Amino acid sequence: MRCLRDAMTKTMSAIILSAVLSLVILAGCGGQGGPAPQDAPPPPPPVEKIKIDSLDELPSHSYPLTGTVSELLDDPAGMEALKTAYTADI
Repeated sequence: MRCLRDAMTKTMSAIILSAVLSLVILAGCGGQGGPAPQDAPPPPPPVEKIKIDSLDELPSHSYPLTGTVSELLDDPAGMEALKTAYTADI
């Protein structure tokens, strides 16, 4: 009978120790957060879109080029001038 009691005591001790360790680990993980997160600012209101029904309602832009497109691709200064012109219209 004494062997049975000793075995039960060891088993219960192991169960209690496991439960206590689990609680300590869980308590350590849950309570160590940083400061409470602040509410994010509200998103900006949506921009009102303009309805376009035809291509005639879009602005027209043209960019004068000298030479061929192949020559323009080989000319860094010409490409920079074209980029500056169309970037201003965006």
